[in-house]
Amino acid sequence: MSSAYLEADDAVCLIDPLVPRGDEERFFAALDADVERLGRPVAIVLTNPWHRRSTDELATRYAGSVHVGAEGGLPGGLVAYPGGMQADDIVLHAPSHRALFHHLVEGTALDAAGAGLLAELDAHAASEGIGEATANELLLRLREREMQRELRSAPLERRQELSEALAKVRERAASISA
Repeated sequence: MSSAYLEADDAVCLIDPLVPRGDEERFFAALDADVERLGRPVAIVLTNPWHRRSTDELATRYAGSVHVGAEGGLPGGLVAYPGGMQADDIVLHAPSHRALFHHLVEGTALDAAGAGLLAELDAHAASEGIGEATANELLLRLREREMQRELRSAPLERRQELSEALAKVRERAASISA
């Protein structure tokens, strides 16, 4: 399990946070500086109720709100989807990263912020041993979930088009994992 940090318009979001033991001073100095610089509240989002780890410590230090799973509205525009290895797990999608998503899936151009995010994603994937084929399959599965959600609320005249596009995404994902 890993942790994530998101500077959103409405909050500094800490996802499944874990304060690194033995490096607390440096961690808190950096986080304190970010919170002060942004002037936004801290929100802690857990992708599973058992991922509390450093939640209480951080919520106390920053008077932060805690969000477990998809209970209520999530900060930072985060959208929760069921998924993961445990029944209570959720997968989070940050629509603010949509430009990166479209770049990776559809090849659209990135601005400077998106290029920086892509470099960070590449470094993380390399450190986790995630190869290009696995990354492509994961992105296609994310697109599949997004399309399923869109299909559920689509007007009747768009459903055929969306169903066909969804079938193509599923086919591409299946060809990678085969």
